Amino acid sequence: MLGPMGGIAFKEGKTGLAKGEALFLFSDGVTEAMNPTRMLYGEERLEDLLGSHDPASPEELISLTLEDIGVFAAGAEQSDDITMLALNFLATPIAGEARSFSLRMKNQLSEVGDVLAAFDGFARETEIPGEATQKVKLAFDELLNNIVSYGFPYGGEHEIDLYLERKEERLKIPSPTAASPSTLSKRRRRI
Repeated sequence: MLGPMGGIAFKEGKTGLAKGEALFLFSDGVTEAMNPTRMLYGEERLEDLLGSHDPASPEELISLTLEDIGVFAAGAEQSDDITMLALNFLATPIAGEARSFSLRMKNQLSEVGDVLAAFDGFARETEIPGEATQKVKLAFDELLNNIVSYGFPYGGEHEIDLYLERKEERLKIPSPTAASPSTLSKRRRRI
């Protein structure tokens, strides 16, 4: 809470924002701005303004509001501070449990492309940014090529398990040593 006044009861609450929704916070100086006849700008006028425009950015939303207050005030002296904060929510949060990507592939170089395509789908579904997606795919490509080419010195057909998690803003690729030895056979590699 910013600048609470003593002797006033405040309630707590919480809400969520969906992707693309905006949050607009303002001080009472916005709604209590006055015109030359001392009429207040008011919450209804602010709600009408915000409801009738779809600005592309928080900066545009604040500029639009300041401009409208200026038109309304028509040169009247400012009677209180005007403070605003606006933000757009750009990503969908992944709440609760982690979302996981797991795949098993054979130790064949021809399967690496399928892994990268599958990860692309996971990245889109969980809204991993494009730059991060490319970096993870590059790492997968390098790791898998090396594992397939050099990880099975005695040849034969083997399996490689891939696993990672996305929770909130984190992408976690567990270390192979985190796997229990009893769950992995000597003929399988895990990354």
